[in-house]
Amino acid sequence: MKKTGYLFFLLFTITLLNCNRYAREIDTSYPTRFDLGPFNLLDETISQLPYYNRDEVFFVDENSASVSFSIVKMAEPAADSMEVFVDNIYDDSTGVRSTFSSEYLDDTLRSPALNLELIVRLRARPNLDNPGSRDVGDWVEVWYKLSGDPTFRLAFEQVFNQRSWPADELTPPVDELTIFNRIFENVWVHQVPNSPSEIYFNRQYGIVSFTDGSGKLWRFQNLE
Repeated sequence: MKKTGYLFFLLFTITLLNCNRYAREIDTSYPTRFDLGPFNLLDETISQLPYYNRDEVFFVDENSASVSFSIVKMAEPAADSMEVFVDNIYDDSTGVRSTFSSEYLDDTLRSPALNLELIVRLRARPNLDNPGSRDVGDWVEVWYKLSGDPTFRLAFEQVFNQRSWPADELTPPVDELTIFNRIFENVWVHQVPNSPSEIYFNRQYGIVSFTDGSGKLWRFQNLE
């Protein structure tokens, strides 16, 4: 009986040691890391944005009152160095940590009358849901900052130039959208959770509609 108890204890100890060794191996090998290197914008993407070579954009409210935004351009693209962790990538629920450099270019829209700034940013972004790949899309982002706010907040993001981004992950635009009796075609309607404004955007005009800090709706009028 004592011999049986000793064998059981020995087997339990070996099993426990093996479990601990396995746990240590998992802890030291995950998350998987990838250094993806630089992702740069395509020149053709930059020239496709409606604000390219434009200086001013005008919006109107439902009573046809007009407000203008000056367009302040970055002279050259810049780049952010990023490290991003994506959880539950693999079947065993482990994650991936990726480091990369992301090139971006800003057009800043400023309206003193509304005390409002909007940054329309083009950014080269990798598809981090495909671990270790070089899949990339050129995204457009809209950042929103009211007077007195310490920082800009993201209000809109969408793939602008697909490149190698998976087609089944693209969000289709709305075929037609009518705002204050004007029809806009192929409009992306996005609102980032907890963002201060709902932004409507298309390729032809850029921002076609937004709400200001008071909740008032503005509609695109023209670019100059």
